[in-house]
Amino acid sequence: MEDSAGCFRDTAYVNVIVKTLPTVDAGPDRGYPYLSPFTINPLYSSNAISYSWSPIGTLDCTTCTSPNGIADDARTYTIKVTSDSGCVASDDIKIYVECKYANIYVPSAFTPNKDGKNDIFRPITRGIKTITKFIVFNRYGQILFEAKDFIPNVSNIGWNGKVNGENQPPQTYVFLLSAICDSGEIVEKKDAFILIR
Repeated sequence: MEDSAGCFRDTAYVNVIVKTLPTVDAGPDRGYPYLSPFTINPLYSSNAISYSWSPIGTLDCTTCTSPNGIADDARTYTIKVTSDSGCVASDDIKIYVECKYANIYVPSAFTPNKDGKNDIFRPITRGIKTITKFIVFNRYGQILFEAKDFIPNVSNIGWNGKVNGENQPPQTYVFLLSAICDSGEIVEKKDAFILIR
């Protein structure tokens, strides 16, 4: 340093310490059979000192390095780590229900008698993201009911046993279902069922 006349020269030094950012790798997305236990084992840098998982309530611990959970639905988990110098890093991992174990339950009979029980013929699913097609046919192959591109188990979309407001006779009918699993795979199911009055 010097003044305008070039006098009073001096030198000052400042030490700059660059802290290393933390790193975390939650690993690849993984699928499990429905209701199977799982453990997430991320890779952390050595300077990570605190851990925070979200969403809360679905893992056994939100501040652990390797939490456990149960595969009951598709979820994306986020791990946020803080280093010894206060720097933060995060990563995500998706846990989903494997398609081959996806449970698609369609009753073998239904009773549309307005008693509030089994009045709507519809699929009940686990591990299914979207039902792309749900069709009911009579024994002559005529379409009696059709619904497309809906989220299962959220709405009461299904057949009420009527066509154009008219009750259909008690007999055997056929359904065809096509769906997209949480993993992106396409599954189809076709079977017969009975309408009981």
